[in-house]
Amino acid sequence: MFQAIKQYLNSRGWNYQLSQQQGHQIFKLQLHGENGAISCVIDVQEETVILFTIFPVNAPQEKRHAMAELITRINFKLLLGHFELDFEDGEVRFNLSWHFDDTVPVSDAVIEHNIMACAIISDKFIPAIMRINFSNITPVMALEEVEGVSRSSLN
Repeated sequence: MFQAIKQYLNSRGWNYQLSQQQGHQIFKLQLHGENGAISCVIDVQEETVILFTIFPVNAPQEKRHAMAELITRINFKLLLGHFELDFEDGEVRFNLSWHFDDTVPVSDAVIEHNIMACAIISDKFIPAIMRINFSNITPVMALEEVEGVSRSSLN
């Protein structure tokens, strides 16, 4: 899987950093969407790929309960992946993972669909996450604003 993802990223000309931690191969890259830039991490483990995006601003301590409510409301409607909030430091990220084994070859389409799903879902909700961080809007209102404007596209 590692080689397939590396080949896919190289074929698209995407810049990334590669590291290894505890036997995992980890790709780090930046994705730029309509609503902002987000960090993307692709963690290739033994039989699992964990793909997650990290939002550019952590939730301040006083906003974490509102952020948790927003994330719960978003997650309830999602069919694929989930948002996470680290209550210790306020980091917000979107996580999408899939299982694989080496008996079935993985196509570029599978890799692309997973990366793009993670990126598009993340980009769609950047405005709501930022509104919670930087205003006194309620999670319900922040989500309603995003659902009214869900025209996300990434380059």
